[in-house]
Amino acid sequence: MKKRILALALVLTMCVGAATTTTASAATKSSRMTVTQFAKTEQPSAYKVKITKSDRAMLKKLFNAKEYAAMYPDVYKAYGNNEKKLWQHFITFGIYEGRSINENLNIMAYSSAYPDLRMAYGNDLMKYYKHYATYGYKEDRNVKTLKDAANAGIKVIGMDGNYIETPAVSDPGKDTTSTGNTNQTTPNTGNTNTSSGSANTSNSGNTNGLVNNNTGNTSNAGNTNGGTKNDSNNSGNTTSTPNETPAKPDKPSTPDKPSTPDTPSVTECDHGDFTYEKSSVSGKHYKVCGKCHEKIEESCADGYIQLGDDRHVHGCYLCGDYGNNEISQCWSMRYGEKDGFHTAYCLCGRAMSAPEKCDYELRWLTGNIHGEICKVCGEVSNVKECTPTYVYNSEDTQNISHNVVCADCGHIFETEACTLKVIPSSDGTHKTVCTVCGHEEPEEACEYECTFDEIDNSTGVNKYYHVQKCKICGAEKDREECTYVPVDGDSSKEKCTECGNVRTVAQNTIPEDDK
Repeated sequence: MKKRILALALVLTMCVGAATTTTASAATKSSRMTVTQFAKTEQPSAYKVKITKSDRAMLKKLFNAKEYAAMYPDVYKAYGNNEKKLWQHFITFGIYEGRSINENLNIMAYSSAYPDLRMAYGNDLMKYYKHYATYGYKEDRNVKTLKDAANAGIKVIGMDGNYIETPAVSDPGKDTTSTGNTNQTTPNTGNTNTSSGSANTSNSGNTNGLVNNNTGNTSNAGNTNGGTKNDSNNSGNTTSTPNETPAKPDKPSTPDKPSTPDTPSVTECDHGDFTYEKSSVSGKHYKVCGKCHEKIEESCADGYIQLGDDRHVHGCYLCGDYGNNEISQCWSMRYGEKDGFHTAYCLCGRAMSAPEKCDYELRWLTGNIHGEICKVCGEVSNVKECTPTYVYNSEDTQNISHNVVCADCGHIFETEACTLKVIPSSDGTHKTVCTVCGHEEPEEACEYECTFDEIDNSTGVNKYYHVQKCKICGAEKDREECTYVPVDGDSSKEKCTECGNVRTVAQNTIPEDDK
């Protein structure tokens, strides 16, 4: 008896262990979801917007006021071409309404076109702007506007998480109101006069008065006078009397299994739950409705397909077709940023590392703006205005100049000539100083010359004086009274032996010449 109980316990233990192993394996697989699996199972949600100071500076750089006004007549009507007010509208209202920041970028279309980004960034709107500003604009990502999305057949997720309408793509020669060979190109009501109820008539194929007992719609090939809500099959001119009691329609038949059309339809089904099948045509696949099984042929979505063992291949991430493309090993190329941390991602969207703290350094960004940038992922934080200062330019050997430099990040804005001033010293020397940057040239000895100074008549008698004056800084020294001697050949004039000043002897007044 004991042996039987032990045997039963052993069997139960093995069953529980097997179930646990299976569950763990399933959990492991689900945690390693590929971009293709994500795109097929994604449930869009409303975007969240949190704008930091660094985000605001980045958005300001992307924003184009002229294009914004041209795209939105309601905004132009209110603010005209006032760039300041247009920017204020976008940052206050436009970004939350999903408006385009410029004519080349609508972030709704950009985020909707690339499931690898949505898998990395979820519903954080600013992450998509940062990715575009840092990487996307120089990567081969061609869907950036609503028009691009419409041309590529991509449904755009709006701010509220619901799909929004995109510009219609015109297709000349394609009948937009009919799907078969019909005599009518628009929905038709028929030449029908009814005495009770109403009937809607619409032809969508080769129809000759066929009866539809399922919906109560009447399809006539002739003119019918009189009738009820009952379906009619009239092929000529017929006059009928309304029935007092409408006939009960037959119960519609339900096929065991919906049939899949052999030839893809040209009209896209509006139902949903789509799956994707490979096509024999290169670069094409079938988009199959999960409810009515209607097929729509469309172009493949260019991207990367994640494979096992950290590998990927370039191909369509929806249908999984990659043709003969070479399978490559995943490697770290891009980084996803979040609150001062980054995670290494492969080009295909697979996370290649655990979150790491950003390593910031101060760098110049644009104009008079600088900020802290992560050396690894490029995340921008703590954006501020530069503080200009002036630093002597020692590398300029031809001129005396200084650089206009940010005191914090060290960015050089421009180089300009120094504003020089010569300052005399008391020891017979002088120095040249820039009044802006404060640079001082080495001291130099003054170059003096004797110059006539003035006539002093404070004692009632004119006395003439000269002084030694520096030709560069103007410093003066050794003020002395002039010593005059007669001028050769002119007895009416005298000349100072030091400064050369000439005076008239007869008048003994202000000198004629201050040489």
